[in-house]
Amino acid sequence: MAKIKKKMSQLIWLIRGTPEYTKILLKEYLSFKRTGRRGCIEFYFDKFEDLFEAIRVLEALPVVDEEIFYPMPLAPTYRQKPAEEGGGPIGQKIPIRVLTKKQEDVFVKAVDEKMTFTVSTVEARPNMQKCLELIGDSESMFLLCVTVKLQGTYSTHMFDFIYNRLSWYPEDGPVLKSK
Repeated sequence: MAKIKKKMSQLIWLIRGTPEYTKILLKEYLSFKRTGRRGCIEFYFDKFEDLFEAIRVLEALPVVDEEIFYPMPLAPTYRQKPAEEGGGPIGQKIPIRVLTKKQEDVFVKAVDEKMTFTVSTVEARPNMQKCLELIGDSESMFLLCVTVKLQGTYSTHMFDFIYNRLSWYPEDGPVLKSK
């Protein structure tokens, strides 16, 4: 299971590093949100092999740049330097990829066709609800979920936040409560 979770995290990282695609996903997310629906952009895979194929396709996209990614505080990927090192968030280099016309058909089949907007209920996905509370009214970020079907009716989920400007900026929200 740990290998699958690492692969799910890798897919989120690769999607995050395709800014043209994340802008499309944000637009789709906001269109659902504005109709009053709460949920996330979900990539659902019936088989592990489909997840691995999506990763392969995304990794094959050309890298055109590299940026430093900073998640928001309280996000699953947030890390902070120790106080003796000055504090502050720890950034991670992220390769920026672009989708070419040549790769579009393969991308749509392996990645985009696995994407949907999933409406959540507290009973079905309490972790999604907690993440949606962190997003609040922000229109500069959305929740992304990768789901892989396990045996029977079981699935495993991984959530993270995707930001309009790659990294989180305090002015983009949500308003974080001080402790």
